[in-house]
Amino acid sequence: MENGYHCWRKMKRLYVALCAASVLICVPGTTWAFEALIEAVDGRVEVAFGNQNWIPAQPGMALGAGDMISSSFGAGAVLRIGDA
Repeated sequence: MENGYHCWRKMKRLYVALCAASVLICVPGTTWAFEALIEAVDGRVEVAFGNQNWIPAQPGMALGAGDMISSSFGAGAVLRIGDA
């Protein structure tokens, strides 16, 4: 059961990363200089800056290219990307 849990957690992080990447792809090219800003966190949400360890997400944190965000079931975060 441990292996299934770890596999599911990796797949969930990949899914979240792909969703974030798809949002960034949809943003017009003129806004690439902007970072994503975490405005609100509800539940267990973690971020990894580049290849660093996962840390708890906090409102006000800025995310750039290559950073990842992960949430547990029922948790979520509000991100602001440019004017979106």
